[in-house]
Amino acid sequence: MVELDILPENGFGEWYGRTRKTHPRAASKEILKSFFPRVSLDYEPITVPSTDGETIQELHERAKSVLAAMIRDCNENHPTITTVVICAHAATIIALGRALVGDESYDVRTGTCSISVYDADPSENGIGKWNCSINGSTSHLACGEERHWSFETGEYDFLDVQAYQERHESHHVAIPSISVSEPVVDGNV
Repeated sequence: MVELDILPENGFGEWYGRTRKTHPRAASKEILKSFFPRVSLDYEPITVPSTDGETIQELHERAKSVLAAMIRDCNENHPTITTVVICAHAATIIALGRALVGDESYDVRTGTCSISVYDADPSENGIGKWNCSINGSTSHLACGEERHWSFETGEYDFLDVQAYQERHESHHVAIPSISVSEPVVDGNV
């Protein structure tokens, strides 16, 4: 088993559009550590996403900013690091992948538990020139790709239940009831 420190980078956090009324905050490092002992309490996040939500463009800008800072830090302070593992949700994974390859329309596969590999061009010192050698592989999963998501599907307002229901009324799709009384903040409801 690989035992690595977990650095909870809020800048790699979930994307919440501006249509959502509540925007959850990530749990504190102390709460995360109680579930995942490898979480580093010393790590300070590069950025924290806006609690007012973001446009798609703002998410892409956040991805570029966080990646550039992380790569710069690795190059300057941790030159022996050759691999970084990033775990995130679909929208953020798409924005990160697009930032790495330098193409805001790049098709990043984002099925549940998918794995992508980006290789740095050794002549470059930053983002925008990376090669995606594995794009959303799910070959390690018994059922293959499930729940691929993309901005192009137009489903990015799925967290706005009313808008989702209105758009899908004509398709006679049953929408499950969702009830949230309080936003989850630091693991408390």
